Amino acid sequence: MIDYKCSKCGEAMSVPSSLIGENEKCPSCGNVSIVPHPADISPEGIIKNADKPKTAIPGEGPEGIGGWLIFPAIGLVLGPIISLFNLSMSFGMLGMFTEGDMAIEYPGAQEAIVGTSVLVILMVCFDIFVAALFFRKKRSTPKAIIALLAANIIITFINVAWASSAFMTSFDIGELARSSVVAAVWIPYFLLSARVKNTFTE
Repeated sequence: MIDYKCSKCGEAMSVPSSLIGENEKCPSCGNVSIVPHPADISPEGIIKNADKPKTAIPGEGPEGIGGWLIFPAIGLVLGPIISLFNLSMSFGMLGMFTEGDMAIEYPGAQEAIVGTSVLVILMVCFDIFVAALFFRKKRSTPKAIIALLAANIIITFINVAWASSAFMTSFDIGELARSSVVAAVWIPYFLLSARVKNTFTE
C-alpha cells in the first residue's frame, strides 16, 4: 500500500501500490492527484515537490465525457439497441429454416441462427455493463472498453464463420475488418489519452 497525504487538504490517503502513476481522488476534498512513488513521499507522508506536475496536478488538460469520448459514449448507447434490433430480425428468419425446402437445403442454418443470437445477447449484456462503468466514470473503464473491443473482434469472427458455413457462402471479411479497424483506433486512444486518464478516476 502507498500511504501519503493529499497535496491540497492534507487528508491521509492509502491506495494499492499497483496504482502508482495513476489518478486518485481525495475522499475529503475531491482533489485528483497522481499516486506518488514511495521515494517521492516524505516520512510525514507529504509528497515531495508537490508543486511539480509529475506529482501534483495530473488533472491538467481535458477531462469529462467530451471531445473524442463522445463517440464511444454514443456507441455504448446505440450498440445494444442496434444489436437487439438485428437479433429480432434473426429470430424472424428462424422459422424459415425449421421445415420445408429451406431446412433441407441449409441443415445447419437453425443452429447457426440460435448460436450467433446467444453470442449477440452475451455481447449486449457486456456492452451494458461497460456502459455503466463508462457513465459512472469508473477507473476500470479503459480496461473494460479494451476488453469489449477485443471481444467484439472474436465474436464477429465466430458469427461470420458460423454463418458462412451454415449458408455455404464466402467468408465476409468486411465485418471482421470493420471490427478490427475500430479496435485499432480506440484501444490506443484509451491507453494514451489525457482526457481518459483525467475522466475515469472514481
